[in-house]
Amino acid sequence: MPSPQVLRRGGGTIGRSLGSMRTWQSNRSPYETPGILIKNNSGGSLLDGDVVVVDPLDERSITTTTTAGEAKPLVVMTGAEIGESVRCYPVGCVAIVACTGVAVSPGDLMITSAVAGVAKVLETEIPLGIFGIALTETTGVGVEETAVLLISDLRRTAAFVQLLEPAMTWSGQLWVDMS
Repeated sequence: MPSPQVLRRGGGTIGRSLGSMRTWQSNRSPYETPGILIKNNSGGSLLDGDVVVVDPLDERSITTTTTAGEAKPLVVMTGAEIGESVRCYPVGCVAIVACTGVAVSPGDLMITSAVAGVAKVLETEIPLGIFGIALTETTGVGVEETAVLLISDLRRTAAFVQLLEPAMTWSGQLWVDMS
C-alpha cells in the first residue's frame, strides 16, 4: 500500500511524516542558546561568569577550584544551585569573567586563580589549562570584570611552549631541549 500523501501548494504532494516534521520544526523556538550542560558539583550555587573546572572525580560535573592554572577550565553561562544543571560557554564565545591579580591587557592569556570562581592573567607559572584571551583591560586593583574570548587549550601548541621555553623545539614527534 503506498504511503499516505498530503496535498501541498502548487498541486504536488509530500509524505505525511515530512509534513508533520515541518510542523514540529516551525513550533520550536527560533534560537536555542548553545552551551555545555553539566551538573553543578561545586558545593554551592554558581553564578553567570564563574570560572570552574571539570570535576576530577566525576567528569559529568563541574566544581570550583582554588588552584591557579587548573586543568579543564570552563566559564558558567547560566548559573544554578548545587546538583542542578549548569550551562557553560562553548569555545569561541565571549564571556564576562571576574579576574584578580595583576592588571589585564587585551591579548593576555587567562587561567583559573587561587580565588574560587575567579580568573587571572597567566604570568610565570606553567598552567595545566588556559581558557581564554582577554579582550578588555583592568587596573589590577581588587576583583574586576573583563571580557574574555574562550579558546581551546593552547598549552600544547608550539608557540606556547616556545614562549615559556625558548630553547625547546619540536622534532616532529616530541619536544627537544636545544640548550
